[in-house]
Amino acid sequence: MKTLNIFRLISLSIVCVFGSTSCDDFLDLTPQTSLNTDSFFRTPDDMKSACNIFYSGASNTITSALPGHLYNIDLWSDDAYATSPNNISSASRIATGSDATWNNYFKLIYQANNILESISTVTGDAKEINRYLAEARFFRAWSYFELTRRYGNVPWINRTLNTNDPLVYGPRIDRKVVVDSILSDLDFAVEWLPKPSELAAADYGRVTKTAAWAFKSRVALFEGTRQKYFNEPDGNPTRLLTIAKDAAASVINSQEHALYKGSGSDSYRQLFLLTGNEKKVNEKIFVSLYGENSSNIIRSSTLSRSLEQAGMTPTQALIDAYLCTDGLPIEKTKTAYNEKDSVDAVFVYRDPRLSMTVFRKGDPFKGGDIAYNPPSGAGYTLTGYHQKKYYDVNAWTPNRNFQDLILIRYAEVLLNYAEAVYELNGNISDADLDLTVNNLRNRAGFPVKITNAFVTQNGLNMLDEIRRERRVELACEGFRYFDLIRWKKAEVELVKPVLARLFIADKTGQVHKVVQATSTRKFNANRDYLFPLPTLQIDLLRKDDTDPNKTWEQNPNW
Repeated sequence: MKTLNIFRLISLSIVCVFGSTSCDDFLDLTPQTSLNTDSFFRTPDDMKSACNIFYSGASNTITSALPGHLYNIDLWSDDAYATSPNNISSASRIATGSDATWNNYFKLIYQANNILESISTVTGDAKEINRYLAEARFFRAWSYFELTRRYGNVPWINRTLNTNDPLVYGPRIDRKVVVDSILSDLDFAVEWLPKPSELAAADYGRVTKTAAWAFKSRVALFEGTRQKYFNEPDGNPTRLLTIAKDAAASVINSQEHALYKGSGSDSYRQLFLLTGNEKKVNEKIFVSLYGENSSNIIRSSTLSRSLEQAGMTPTQALIDAYLCTDGLPIEKTKTAYNEKDSVDAVFVYRDPRLSMTVFRKGDPFKGGDIAYNPPSGAGYTLTGYHQKKYYDVNAWTPNRNFQDLILIRYAEVLLNYAEAVYELNGNISDADLDLTVNNLRNRAGFPVKITNAFVTQNGLNMLDEIRRERRVELACEGFRYFDLIRWKKAEVELVKPVLARLFIADKTGQVHKVVQATSTRKFNANRDYLFPLPTLQIDLLRKDDTDPNKTWEQNPNW
C-alpha cells in the first residue's frame, strides 16, 4: 500500500540538513497528514476535493494561491502610498533568512505535484480526471510565475520529494526554461479545463479554459517584454510576445467574455461593487470568492485598513496620468483644466475613470461626505486622496463585504493584446485600437478615441499611450510595480518623489507637498529588479566541492 507523507513544506524540501533542529523554517519531517493514494485518490471527486485547497487554503498546512484584498504590491510602485515608506520603495530591505512568499508558493507547488501524482491510483472518466489535473497544473503555473518574476531563476520541482530525492539538492533553473514549463502547464490547462459557459453554477470561481488563456497572455507578455528591454541573452521576445498576442486573441475570439456595462453611466465603478452572488458578469475571468455564500466573507474592517485608513492611497503621479477630456495629457491639453481652480479641479475635464477610482469632494464616505484635508496630517491620508475602487459605503454598517476580488478580467486581456501587437510590430492598426483601448474608453464614457492620426497630430507616442491606458484602467489592482519592472522603467519612475495633492486655500500658487522625498525614494538598478533569495536557503546549499549542484548564488548585489 503506497503512502504519501505530506510534509509542512515551508520552503523547498531541498534545503534542509535533515535531523537538525535548525530546519524548523524549512522542512518538518513529522508528517501532518498521511494520505493513502489507494484509498483517498480513487475518483475524480477525490481530486476535486484536493484541488479545493488552492481556492481556500487550510490553516497550518498551506495558504491559498489567491491573494487577499489588500494590494500592498501597489505600495511598491509610484501609484500608491500608505502612512509611511515601505522597505521596497525606499530600497531599505535586506536579504532575510526566511521569506513567506517563497515558502508559500513552494507549498502550493508541492500540493499541485501531489495531485498530479494521484493519476496512478484514480479511475473514472478521463475528461474529469484531466480537468482536475489541469487545475493543479494551472496553480503550479501560477505559483511559479509569482516566484520567477520576483526571484528570477528558481528550482523546477515537478514531483513530490522525499529525503533521498536528487532534486533535494537540485540547482536553480534558467528562468527561460521555467517559463517554458509554466506555458506547458497552461497549455494542458487550456486543453482540459471547461469554458465558463460549461461551468456548473456550483463551480463558479474555479479556473476555466479562458482563465488559462488569459493567464498565459499575462505570463508571456511579462517575459517577452522583460527579455526585450533587458536585452536578455539567448532570449526570444518575439516568440513570447506572439504567444501573448495569440493567447489574448483566443480569449477574445471565444466570445465567452465582454466588458461589463451596467444600466448607468458608471459601469466601470460598479464592476468592483458587484457581489459574488452576481455570477453572470462576463468581464470577470477569474476571481477570489467573497460571495455571501462563501466561507471567505471579508469584513469591512479589513478593507478599511486599505481604503478608509490610508493603508493604500493614490499618489499625485497616478492622478496626473489620467488624460483630459480632449484625449490629451495634462501637459498638452487644450481644455480649461487647471488644478489650482478649486479643491476639486483635478477631476474636472478628466477621464471619467479618475473619479470612479479616487474619491472626490461630496462622494459618500464612512460617516458622511469624503473629507478633503490638506496633506499636513489632518485626517488619515497623507497624499490627500482616497481610493474609491472596491469601496462600498453600504457595507460599513453591517460590517460585511461580498465583492469578489477580481484576479483576471477581460479588460486586462484587451490591454495585453494591444501591447503585444505594438511590441511585435512597432505599430497597431486603428481596428485593433477600437477592439482594445477604445472599447475600454467607450465603456467608461471617455469622449475621445485614440487613432494613429490623433497620436501623430498631437505629438504623442503610441506605446506610451497604450501603457498609460493600462495604468489607468488597472489602477489600484496590483499591476503597476511589475509593469515597471518588465519595461525596465523602475529605475526611472521609482526614484521620483511621492507628491500629495495641491491643497487650495487660495490661488497663490501653492506647490504639492512632498510625502516621500528622493532621499528615501530609491531603486538600485543593479540589484532591485530581482528580490533576494532567502539566506538560509543558500546557507544550506553551500558549495560542496564534490557536488557543484549544491551551489546557489545570491541574486546580484544582495
